[in-house]
Amino acid sequence: LQRRGLAYLKAQIDAAVRADSSLRTTPEAISTPRLLRFLRSHGWDLAHTWTDLRAALEFRRDWRLDAVRERIVSANREFFCKGGPDLDLLSFHALADASDALQPRTLTHDTPEGRSRPLLDRHGNLVVIECPGVADYAGIVGLGTDGWVEAYVWHLELRVLILDELSRRAGTLARTCTVLDMAEFRTALMLGGSKDEKEGFKAWQKASKQVSTVYPDLTYKNFVLNTPGGWVVAQAVTAMAPARSKKKFHVFSKNDDWRKSLHAEVSPEQLPRRLGGSLPDGKQWMQLDAIRR
Repeated sequence: LQRRGLAYLKAQIDAAVRADSSLRTTPEAISTPRLLRFLRSHGWDLAHTWTDLRAALEFRRDWRLDAVRERIVSANREFFCKGGPDLDLLSFHALADASDALQPRTLTHDTPEGRSRPLLDRHGNLVVIECPGVADYAGIVGLGTDGWVEAYVWHLELRVLILDELSRRAGTLARTCTVLDMAEFRTALMLGGSKDEKEGFKAWQKASKQVSTVYPDLTYKNFVLNTPGGWVVAQAVTAMAPARSKKKFHVFSKNDDWRKSLHAEVSPEQLPRRLGGSLPDGKQWMQLDAIRR
């Protein structure tokens, strides 16, 4: 099934590039791991897969992501080209740092040499940690939604290139094990909030939906911790996820003991102290503490 699906997609790509050379892209974008992600996310429906894959190739062309890929790989050759464990540079877009301050996320930890080592779960998947309660959706509008979306897409290109490399090394598809600490998350934001908050939240939703088509099948598991409303938040969070991803959510309320489940997937050595680990806490928790004060 895999061989048939891969052969079909490669033939379609070759024909499309012959007809329109602007669709030619980097090797990673049409590598076996990327094509398998598309096939899996579409239930091995070849025609549907090709429709979305072609759209992704057009997206890469229109957003000039091949040039972004070159900048990322060139700045991190030790990791991508020599099999090293660390990254040298994570920020590439002019708005990357400002965008990250609006929605802080942690996917690496600092080494003694000042480099960035990806966080990995027990299966070799990339660990990404976020605190949605500190997300500044109004700030997206202040920053400019177009610029924020572009910075977000560039970040996803970096993240998926890391997954490509982890997949190559392991000989199996690497995905993302995401940990969402929902402390201080306002469920009312989904229905209300200020004008700028609602506009920024809609921009985030639209961008998330768009990139899930361009970068499909990235999720291994989502741990949603400290949900203030328990079942209500669980329903709200999973409602925003594709149907195929709902079973990947593991939701815990503030009173649940989530450590055993989380640590079964991610060792404490790969987690910050706030999550029962041994690494320093990321800046999202400093923002969380500031909100509580």
